[in-house]
Amino acid sequence: MLSVKCCCSRAVFLTLILVPFTLGLPLPAAAQESVSGSPGVATQRTVIDFSELALQEALAPATARPPKVIHPPLPGPWGRTLPGQLPGPKDVQASATTPSVVAPRLAPFSPAPTSSFAALGDNNTSIPPDTHGAVGPNHLMVTLNTQVRIQDRTGVALSTVSLDTFWAPLSNPNAFDPKVLYDPFAGRWMFTAMADAQSPASSVLIGVSQTDDPTGTWNLYRIDADAGDTLWADYPSMGFNKDWIVVQVNMFTFPGNAFNRSNIYVFNKADLYAGGTGLFTLLQDTSGMGFTQVPAITYDNTLATMYLVEIWTTSQLRLSTITGAVGSETLTLGVAFPSSSPDAWAFVPPIVNFAPQRGSAIGIMTNDARIQNVVYRNGSLWTTHTVFLPAAAPTRSAVQWWQITPAGAVLQRGRVDDAGASTFYAFPSLAVNKFDDMLIGYSSFSVTQFASGNYSFRNAADPANTLQADVVLNVGEGTYIKDFGFVRVRWGDYSNTVVDPVNDADMWTIQEYAVDDVGPGASDDRWGTWWGRVVIATADLAVTKSGSSNLATVGNDLTYTITVRNNGPDSADNVMVMDTLPAGVTFVSATPSQGTCNASSGTVMCNLLTINNGANATVTLIVTPTATNPTLSNTASVTGNVIDGVPGNDSATAVTIVENPVPALTTLNPNTAFVGGPGFTLTVTGTNFLNPASTVQWDGTARTTTFVSSTQLQAAITAADIAAVGTVNVTVVNNLPGGGPSNALTLSIVNPPPPPPSTSKGGGGGGGCFIATAAYGSPMADEIRYLRAFRDGYLLPNRIGRRFVELYYRYSPPIADYISQRQPLRRFVRVALMPLVALSKWLVGDRVVDSSYHAPR
Repeated sequence: MLSVKCCCSRAVFLTLILVPFTLGLPLPAAAQESVSGSPGVATQRTVIDFSELALQEALAPATARPPKVIHPPLPGPWGRTLPGQLPGPKDVQASATTPSVVAPRLAPFSPAPTSSFAALGDNNTSIPPDTHGAVGPNHLMVTLNTQVRIQDRTGVALSTVSLDTFWAPLSNPNAFDPKVLYDPFAGRWMFTAMADAQSPASSVLIGVSQTDDPTGTWNLYRIDADAGDTLWADYPSMGFNKDWIVVQVNMFTFPGNAFNRSNIYVFNKADLYAGGTGLFTLLQDTSGMGFTQVPAITYDNTLATMYLVEIWTTSQLRLSTITGAVGSETLTLGVAFPSSSPDAWAFVPPIVNFAPQRGSAIGIMTNDARIQNVVYRNGSLWTTHTVFLPAAAPTRSAVQWWQITPAGAVLQRGRVDDAGASTFYAFPSLAVNKFDDMLIGYSSFSVTQFASGNYSFRNAADPANTLQADVVLNVGEGTYIKDFGFVRVRWGDYSNTVVDPVNDADMWTIQEYAVDDVGPGASDDRWGTWWGRVVIATADLAVTKSGSSNLATVGNDLTYTITVRNNGPDSADNVMVMDTLPAGVTFVSATPSQGTCNASSGTVMCNLLTINNGANATVTLIVTPTATNPTLSNTASVTGNVIDGVPGNDSATAVTIVENPVPALTTLNPNTAFVGGPGFTLTVTGTNFLNPASTVQWDGTARTTTFVSSTQLQAAITAADIAAVGTVNVTVVNNLPGGGPSNALTLSIVNPPPPPPSTSKGGGGGGGCFIATAAYGSPMADEIRYLRAFRDGYLLPNRIGRRFVELYYRYSPPIADYISQRQPLRRFVRVALMPLVALSKWLVGDRVVDSSYHAPR
């Protein structure tokens, strides 16, 4: 069989893909447009038995032929996707509710695959494989450019035929771009492909199984893509609803491969299932602007509308609809324009083999940013595609996904992206189950890994715009540079991810990966395809939360206990507790009974790992209230990789009243003052002082207070406050709520010591001076100042100390006169006084006394 799609050289491809971007072609005004269709009937139809075809091929294998090099998806009117394109009138309204793309949250890894096994390998007859497959209640069906395989749900191969053999009864077409879906409402398989590329014989192929067993009989149909034989069909997209199977294709000129229009075949599903003539309505977007308009896989068997999503600009999608009675359908283009503006992306990479890989300087193709698949579920549309970032000069590829309303409002948008451009992501597909959980599968590429298949999970309860951390479904095994001599290292062109029809909860994905070389030379590089099943467990996760007290005080720790219980029936993996701290508290610590906790920007996230049925896990969360609050409300919520049948107990709130604490005093400095002296600053030391809620009180009357710290205040004491001998009660009062007065400490107001007795002797530094003054030679010496502070602070405030001072004043002067006139004796006394001076300095600290301490010593 002759090779198809291999005529485009690298230069031609670059011209087709990149040149329109440099031209800046204008867009028409964004407006709705209604298109009527024309009825059609299949050009050819037949019935086949899959198992019989496989048996016939096994008995008479096909003659070996040159490998097919499937051309890259050809470009459409992508000049319109230049960044900076002004939005249409509908875009502004849709953009108003567009959320920002956020980085993945602190999240657990997505659930590991419950089962994982090979789908279909590379028989070295085609690149790329065009990876696709679907899941039924008893079977898996893999459709590649090389072969079609039916497996059981454990991966055992039941029957395999080449792609061309499957479609051969329809005039032996040369088939490519296969895609398959399973209709869970009717229990049927639907399968489409293109045939005879770049040829007047170009055809659209579609088949439906007669039962839910794909190894049995099928109704096959072929539709001539263009009766005038000047156009050919490429890159099908398929979706369905209760009435229709819709296949969209891009039409190109023959020869020349210039984009011409979009053909949308709206097949009468009942007619195909009944083995009818192949009735359809052909809807054509001849504006030259509609391209890869992907119809939705519709999980609502009452919905009469078919939605289609396409890229419109590099920050916008275009949403269109098919409505009307079966056989009289109408296409309405541009019913809404969901937007990510101004967060744009590029539609194509700057080079062909863009994605890096381990072991080779030659990269792998990542194609372009066209929409990959669309799912309608629970009133929303979900879709995904590859994007190239940053928009102006791409350095990486990323996977982008959306959740939008049928009116075009963006509910969520997120990315699988490595901003450091170490890992590239491409070829995504997504599925959404009945609980609004999402699984998105894709390929990953890096200089540190071989090309691999990955996926990410999103629990419906996860924060908006986020995915859980990715899982490698099947790691690449070797370098992949197979190009069959055509320079382009082809990958993809797509993948598929689907919901399991058995429970409408579990999800499957089929992804491509690089297989280790099986022989010398680049031509021996192999791709492989791999299935992964993610089982969504069912469990009731319940959270309770309590504070250490219903009444807390500012500045003192408040402890919360968060308890998560799994009420079953299944174990719950990746259980996450999230607590967003309220205003008025500071984080101290979070300690889980299992797993780990992290705090960032006021949010505490704890991964409690796996909690088995009937088991508990706890988090001890400690915060410090920083302000009074009559209703400090703190809420914790729990999620896990489970379907939670009782969502009402997934969060819990503890309410605490926060009041000011009662202060406590420990010391006053000074704690004695001389009557009639000048005003001074009183330093109060204690605990639970607040700013500005704490006030120093002097016998019950507030004094001007300066907050130093939570353990120290300063108060201004005036001369009038110490005008009479006596004692004063000093307290600190904290304001309401809570608060109140502290314990009282006493400050003594005493008479100054009597003047020293005079003597008749003088000179030599004596003249009625005291022993220490005589020894140091000056009453202003630092040592004298410390001794005076010791006298005033520790001797005079008590009776024994005052008696000692009186005796000292009485007997010291004559001794001081004697000492002052004998220099050796003065030195001896200074040495003898050193321990007392050191003790005084230690007791009074670095507080060198001021001029109020002028009484002689």
